[in-house]
Amino acid sequence: MLFISLANPYHLFDIPFIRTMINAYANTPAVSDAVMDKLMGRSEFRGVSPVDPACGDPYLKLAMEL
Repeated sequence: MLFISLANPYHLFDIPFIRTMINAYANTPAVSDAVMDKLMGRSEFRGVSPVDPACGDPYLKLAMEL
């Protein structure tokens, strides 16, 4: 299952069962196009989240490592 978060990097806290999550940080056409390029393999995913998507929750942090 895949979840794409647009403009809210904290969605993981509300849906901890998601195994793959993409934080896109903005709900704009350019960001949506960039996410699609990455999903289609036309460009690579890069970077590290500047925020803690687990919101400090130790269960979510553990789940993110699995």
